[in-house]
Amino acid sequence: MARQIIIGLLVAWIGWAVIYFSGYIADMFGNIAWFDRNLWGTRSGFVLSGFIIMIIWFLVLFGMIPTGSPTQNLPSLPTPTNQSSPATQ
Repeated sequence: MARQIIIGLLVAWIGWAVIYFSGYIADMFGNIAWFDRNLWGTRSGFVLSGFIIMIIWFLVLFGMIPTGSPTQNLPSLPTPTNQSSPATQ
């Protein structure tokens, strides 16, 4: 649980920073043609990207996106039992 909170807060901070500094980021990287064509401009594209990062933060914080090891959620295999078969009796 603490891991999800820490990762969630870091992702939230990154999303907030992208939204808050979107003008500076747009000036630093210049115009992005795809953002200009489809998202009403480069700065709006960075704001939307920051908002998407904040949605990911929400999903991580409340456990909808797991943050553990991929093998952590695998089911365990049943243990074999030493039962004798009817043919050996």
